[in-house]
Amino acid sequence: MFSSLKCHYTLLLLGACAVSLLSACASLTPSVDQTPVASAATLQNWQVQGRLAAINGNESWPASVRWEQNQQTYAVDLIGPLGQGRISVRGDASRVELSTGQERLQARDPDALLAQATGLQVPISGLKYWIRGIPDPATPARIERNADGRIARLEQNGWRIDYPNWIQEQGIDLPKRIQAVQDALKVNIAITTWTLPQ
Repeated sequence: MFSSLKCHYTLLLLGACAVSLLSACASLTPSVDQTPVASAATLQNWQVQGRLAAINGNESWPASVRWEQNQQTYAVDLIGPLGQGRISVRGDASRVELSTGQERLQARDPDALLAQATGLQVPISGLKYWIRGIPDPATPARIERNADGRIARLEQNGWRIDYPNWIQEQGIDLPKRIQAVQDALKVNIAITTWTLPQ
């Protein structure tokens, strides 16, 4: 049972990682013409749906993912193939709760909760930035851009995140596919739907 829970927690972590994936320079200055990074950085409320696959050595965990962000409040749901296995994460700036059908864990910050649940050190707090294709402003990062000026690769907190595909929603460039790698851990995310406030 423990290994099953650990797989679910790992999937959650990876899903969150994949949904946002890793980032870039420590500080970005928005330009006057509202570059894609500046536009994505202004989003406070959004919703994303998609699929992810987390791979660690010979093990893999596929799941569908749904992430809703409303200012500092967030809700992330990971659902295994054929609806088997579900992990829900709910939180805000002061607390986070992770639940499955069998267990519920709480902590003050998502990084500590994930480490407690899985033993993995993943910067979950940066994911709300990475999923939008922008770096977490709290830590240094390295950014590589493609010919269109969009971020092609971010390196931050020991992760390498590639953004091979982008889409536009309401004039804002947002990731369509995300690939994140840290050591043997790989997370691939395919975003099917971005929902932004009108």
